Amino acid sequence: MAICAHEFGHIVQYQHNLKARLNHNQTTVKRSALHADFLAGYFIGQNANKLGTAQMLEIGQAWEGLGDSNFTDPSHHGSREERLQAVEAGFNSAKLSLTAAIAAGAQRLGA
Repeated sequence: MAICAHEFGHIVQYQHNLKARLNHNQTTVKRSALHADFLAGYFIGQNANKLGTAQMLEIGQAWEGLGDSNFTDPSHHGSREERLQAVEAGFNSAKLSLTAAIAAGAQRLGA
């Protein structure tokens, strides 16, 4: 579910023509990946009442395994800490509308 939620974030980016804006002047895809993580957290937060404690723990553990330190690799998605912070910020934004969450995630990343 964690990976599907992240991919949901990328789908939203494509639907709203955000990918180029997020990656503008960047050497990696980190900003678009962290924005997708933010939107994944938003999606999980929107559905938290449908998920059990075990599922929420599993999602958290999955995110703990993500991230890398290949800072110059074009496919760098962010460090473990950055990715966890992004998903947590998105989760905490679950009361926003999707449009507001998209904007909040982009603003958080300076895009």
